[in-house]
Amino acid sequence: MSRLQFRTLSEVADIDAFLEQFKHYVNVKLPESYARNGSVVGAYNGQELIGGYMLITHGPFRAFAFVPDEVKDGLDIIKNASGSDFVEVNGFWVKESYRGSAKSAEIWLEIRRNVLASKASHLLLFYNSKAKGLAQMYQDFMKPATIYQGPPAVQQGAATAHAEITVGMVSRLNMRMALYRGLGSVIARKILGYVTPSQPYAPSRRP
Repeated sequence: MSRLQFRTLSEVADIDAFLEQFKHYVNVKLPESYARNGSVVGAYNGQELIGGYMLITHGPFRAFAFVPDEVKDGLDIIKNASGSDFVEVNGFWVKESYRGSAKSAEIWLEIRRNVLASKASHLLLFYNSKAKGLAQMYQDFMKPATIYQGPPAVQQGAATAHAEITVGMVSRLNMRMALYRGLGSVIARKILGYVTPSQPYAPSRRP
């Protein structure tokens, strides 16, 4: 089985096509100006674009855009942050036919590799609080510290369809440990599968 090829997109047409695919799957249109704050990475199976992500390495970060100013003003880690303290992953999508497959896992591993290569001290997470499976996956594998949870602050030039959001940050140690926690979860599910036909709990299998 051939491995995926990851390409950093630089042409306007390619980035626009990527953002349209993300909008199709997530129903959110991210501006090209935001995408230019980092790298847009496409995952190709041969010539087919099957997914990808954006690695935002300098602000303004989308995660902070929806946190109320009074909350941000009370967080020293944000006020004292330098340009390299944070990295943000956004624009993540995978075609339905590849979700839960080995190809989907390759994309996650590539994201982890690039996040750690960025040298940032914290990874920013921004997600819909109502997406319980995704929230549980993040808690199980990445152990984020929650910065804010609640209705998104209204910001000019930024919009989200989520009625309630969670913004968190993940330390470099937890970024590294996420892979091993994930592997441990897979092994545990395999063992439980031999012991009992039903499991009261299993982490989300979303890509």
